[in-house]
Amino acid sequence: MTPEEFEELRAFLGYFFEHRMGAQETPAKIHPVKVLDNLHRRSPAKAGQGLRMAIGDCIEMTRMWPPEDIMAFDAELNAHGLITLSAIQRRYSKRLQSVLKRQWIRSEVEYYLVRGAVEDPTLTRDEALIMRKLLTAYEEALPISKRKR
Repeated sequence: MTPEEFEELRAFLGYFFEHRMGAQETPAKIHPVKVLDNLHRRSPAKAGQGLRMAIGDCIEMTRMWPPEDIMAFDAELNAHGLITLSAIQRRYSKRLQSVLKRQWIRSEVEYYLVRGAVEDPTLTRDEALIMRKLLTAYEEALPISKRKR
């Protein structure tokens, strides 16, 4: 995990914990960001692992949120200059990662997952290029009647 990604996710975790977990008054010694910062001073690698686990927990807690709640939270995060929940969900989606590892899209569901992910502004140019190639290959394999117009 790069230092920039660590800071980006750390800020998200702090906001999520304080604004969605109702924990503004949590004592510093157990506040997740304070614990993470203390761990980071001793072992940046372990702090990165812990942060990934905490982000996974956030994704799991929001998995059943209706789309309108996710959109509203994304707007709130965006207004505070933070990475959105949608971007984090895409980045850490196991299904998306398996599509990228396999290097081909095998269903319409995967197609729309990749199509949504390719709009993520946090993607590198290489990641976006790979996703666009996968989308093009999938679209070209469709019968003419099912192609985008």
